Amino acid sequence: MSGYIRGIDVSEHNGVIDWEKVKASGIGFAMLRGGYGQTLDKQFKRNASECNRLGIPCGVYWFSYALNAVGAIREAIRCLEAIQPYRIDYPIAFDLEYDSVNYAQKQGVFIGMELASGMARAFCQTLQDAGYIAMNYANPDYLNRYFDEQVKTEFPVWLAQWPNGMPNLAKPPRTCEIWQYSEKGTIPGINGPVDLDVCYGTYPKQEKELGEMTQEKFNEMFKEAMDVYRGELRDNDNSERSRAAREFAV
Repeated sequence: MSGYIRGIDVSEHNGVIDWEKVKASGIGFAMLRGGYGQTLDKQFKRNASECNRLGIPCGVYWFSYALNAVGAIREAIRCLEAIQPYRIDYPIAFDLEYDSVNYAQKQGVFIGMELASGMARAFCQTLQDAGYIAMNYANPDYLNRYFDEQVKTEFPVWLAQWPNGMPNLAKPPRTCEIWQYSEKGTIPGINGPVDLDVCYGTYPKQEKELGEMTQEKFNEMFKEAMDVYRGELRDNDNSERSRAAREFAV
């Protein structure tokens, strides 16, 4: 890796951020939590507006509580609704973590590699269809246990790996587009610790012209995504979960 840009990722847990101080500190980009499940992050609108106002390039991540690919598509559509008013130059990331898996288990759903990969693919493909760059956020454990090779090669990786000591930011632990290398950063304008990242890609590079995102366009996108998912369900087993998914997709 010959070059990189320093950035941060933030959510409502970081409180009300003084973005002018953040920019003055030299931060080159920010990944903003758009929301989780079907819920909008309480600080997203302000964070996105401030980044746009100050010219701080930003991307978005969406914390997933999906139980199947349909749920992941619904989260992607909710994400698209949230980001539509803003300029988003960096990728939109699918974020499946331990809390996602634990939540699913409490709902009687076991998330293994096949299901996790399917949900990541469904979310990311929906974002790509809308013209955005899609990305998958994961730590080394999840990359090994939850995401198949197709997901890891089809969508850029946002790697969460926090080394001991001072990391060599020019050499990430594995190939990735963004490396989250610390959860204990200190940045002017943010109270308390903040996640620190470096990006090795060049943005913006949207897949296609976005155009105006209307409700009609959203409805058509969701219908197309659901048609694809119905086709996948036709060949599924007859388990209770598969029957429930088919009923949802009708």
